[in-house]
Amino acid sequence: MHTLGLILLSMVGFSTGCVIVLRRRQYEPSLLDLLTVVGVWVVVFRIEDGFGRWSSLAIALLVGIVAGVVITLLRNATASAVDVIPESELPEHAQERAIQEQLSIWQKLKRGWANYGERMGGVQGRLLMGFFYFIIVLPFGLIARIGSDALAIKRKPANSGWVMWENSTATLDEAREQG
Repeated sequence: MHTLGLILLSMVGFSTGCVIVLRRRQYEPSLLDLLTVVGVWVVVFRIEDGFGRWSSLAIALLVGIVAGVVITLLRNATASAVDVIPESELPEHAQERAIQEQLSIWQKLKRGWANYGERMGGVQGRLLMGFFYFIIVLPFGLIARIGSDALAIKRKPANSGWVMWENSTATLDEAREQG
């Protein structure tokens, strides 16, 4: 159970680091992100023995946050700047500032937490789907590709590549029953 907690908290930390740096921009995962999360797991499991149970959970969260911030900063350093429309030029229904002024402090906190959770969930969902692909789908596909011979190409007869046709004595009534 402790291991699962370390894995999940390090992923929460990584996605939090990404959300902190990205702010309102869209998260676009790469293979580097998946490898970074695996690297965070390796680091966390290595340093787990030197600390207590609860300390290692906090360290997993912090290592994940630092890794998420660093990787996202490195990826965005090479990306081109995104043009942002000033809020004053947005249509009236899209201007958040007027709506924000009418909300209480609790409503603002609730809206901010929901916004943060949505963005963090987007990062974690993409990471989990990437892991699912590389751990389950890709190996299964490779095994199926290597092990299958749907056209019987690998099992050729010794003297010829022809496959003999089996003559059937199907009648017209039997053919109608197929469909």
